[in-house]
Amino acid sequence: MTHDCCIVKYADDTTVVGLIRDDNDLAYREEVEQLVDWCNLNNLVLNVDKTKEIIVDFRRTQRSHTP
Repeated sequence: MTHDCCIVKYADDTTVVGLIRDDNDLAYREEVEQLVDWCNLNNLVLNVDKTKEIIVDFRRTQRSHTP
């Protein structure tokens, strides 16, 4: 886990929080992949129908974000 990403758990909910700098989301995406791998190894199923991604962008210029 990097210092720019963290995993927050509450009951049966899990949240991955990541700080993306300079349009480089590699550390965040790797953290999500590690979570998926861990779930698979421990026979846990991620409900992708209930999975959400929220992007909070504090930059002053408008940019489009790809899903």
